Amino acid sequence: MHPIAAAAAISSKSIIQFHGKHLFNPATFGVIFALSLMPGCWISPGQWGQDVAIAGWVVVLGMLVTERARRADISWAFLAFYLGALAIRVAYLGQRWAVWTHQLSSGALLLFAFFMISDPMTAPNSRIGRIAHAATVAALAYAWQFRLYRINGFIWGLFLAAAAVPLWDALWPAPKFNWTQNGGHDESTLSLDNRS
Repeated sequence: MHPIAAAAAISSKSIIQFHGKHLFNPATFGVIFALSLMPGCWISPGQWGQDVAIAGWVVVLGMLVTERARRADISWAFLAFYLGALAIRVAYLGQRWAVWTHQLSSGALLLFAFFMISDPMTAPNSRIGRIAHAATVAALAYAWQFRLYRINGFIWGLFLAAAAVPLWDALWPAPKFNWTQNGGHDESTLSLDNRS
């Protein structure tokens, strides 16, 4: 099942496009493809653990990657919206704040925030679009996890919200992300992107 899921993920970049931009994050598409169409396939949301040291490394390396790609805004916005929703839930249920800090150190949450939702090729082009997208994904992930009581809310939230990316790009037009030869964002489009 691993080679089939990987092939589906890579193929989705070429097959499922809108205006020359692939619609789904390839890893997200591959996981959802496998979960939906391959009997017996599953992923464990706890496989990345809750270790504070590992969480710290994920955040540091994630910040390095998202800053280089100029997409840290979507990562931080997603964490603010999602962790804000969790904080409201903890307060509403009268739980101890240790519950919230435990959820904050989730390796799966941090990997998702810094390495999946921040994919510059599938995220909205404008900053305001990325923030709207982060809010949408956070709301869907929260509802999936705490209203439907299902696992893997982040992955499903990002998959379901992918259809909104063309809408965000139409509402708030901005240049499409392009990698330069040396990595990072193409400086000619960066100045326009920062204005939105």
